[in-house]
Formats: sequence, C-alpha cells, structure tokens
Amino acid sequence: MVKKKKTLNQLEYEKALKNLKRRIKAAEKRGFRFDKSELFPSEKPKRITKKRIESIKKLNIYYQKGTTYLNDDSGKLVSGKVGQAIERKARAKKAAQTRKARKEQKQQKFPIPVDTKEYMPTYLAIASVENKLDEIINAENWQYLHRRITGGENSAIKLKEIFQRTKQSYANANALNDFEKYLEKNAETINNALDVVMYASKQEELRDYNGSYSKLAMIFNGGEIPTQQDMKLSD
Repeated sequence: MVKKKKTLNQLEYEKALKNLKRRIKAAEKRGFRFDKSELFPSEKPKRITKKRIESIKKLNIYYQKGTTYLNDDSGKLVSGKVGQAIERKARAKKAAQTRKARKEQKQQKFPIPVDTKEYMPTYLAIASVENKLDEIINAENWQYLHRRITGGENSAIKLKEIFQRTKQSYANANALNDFEKYLEKNAETINNALDVVMYASKQEELRDYNGSYSKLAMIFNGGEIPTQQDMKLSD
C-alpha cells in the first residue's frame, strides 16, 4: 500500500507542535510546569487550517490554565503569568546591572567632567541577547549539545562574535537604535532559537540545534546570509 503523502498544512502543523514541545521543555527547565491537556489537542484534527497552525505558533504557554512557576527567591508556587513577569523583571535587572558596570568601567577609563551630563540610552534587547549568550557560554553542563559536539568549546562563543561584530557596525554608524529595533522585531525568533541552542541535549535534537544555530547566525549577521566562516562551529 502506497503511503499517502502529507500536505503542506499537515507538515506545518507537525512542525508547529514540535516547536511548542521544545518551548515547553525549555520553560520546564527554568521552573515552569504545564497542564499538557490545556496545550495540546486531544486528537489530531481532521482538517488542518492555516488559522489553526498560527494559533499554535502564537500560543502564550505561560498564560494557559494550569501553568505554574516555582519562584526560587520566595519558594512559592505562582501562576505562569506571574512567573513570566518575574523572569522579565530579572532579565531587566541583570541588563541594568550590565549597563551600570560598563558605564563605570568606561568612566574609569574616560572620566566625565563634573560640569557635564551624559545621556546613557537603554538598549534592553541588545543587553538581553548578550546576557543570554553569556549564560550559554558560561554553562558548564556537558549534557548539552552546545558543549558536547564542539569538543569542549562552547558554540555560543562564535555566535557572540558575530553579534558583537554587527553591533559594532551599527555603533560605528551611530545607529544602535536601529539595531535595538531590529532585535525587538525578531525577539520571539531569537529567544526560541537561543533556548534550543542552550538546552538541546539528545542526538535526535541535533537537527533542531543546527537549524537554530544557523538562524541565529543569520539574524546576528544583520539579516544577511552568513559566510561559511561565520556558520562554522569551532573545530
């Protein structure tokens, strides 16, 4: 019997469900818990529409019924919505600390005269990406692919090099605001891909890992197709 070929919608539907499972897995490692019955259909729909596929892609897993988050600071179990707010606040705080440390370091090298005021713009999206890349680079857990398949050197190091080079190009053109807006526009794609690069651990997840790594390299390169040098993981 000839196996019936899947339609484009069926393939997209399966891909959307796979991405949803990956998002959930990454969130669970950060302390979230989910009621899977609220997130996944009880059975495969007979007819798969573009609207159904988009609803899965855009699903906010943190706002769903039964989603909880264990707050490490208080030891309390809170709703997923509150948990997401706690994470965002923590990222913003870390970004502010990073900016402050850089400003202090810069002032030590180039002291600002007492009678002048310096405006320091905030670039939360840029700082958020840098913090996440640093988190991946500093991760010492060898179970994850980003450490294992590169012979010990963290693959995120190459991603950060690409990111910093592009950031410097924008800075040289006095256009960091444009870079910030560019990252904000691609925030969801970047965060999802960074989660895959960070948490992929099984060999069967290698394809997703490589795809996410390539996607990040392209985005961090300013949207242009990266060179083979950029795409190449450390030997």
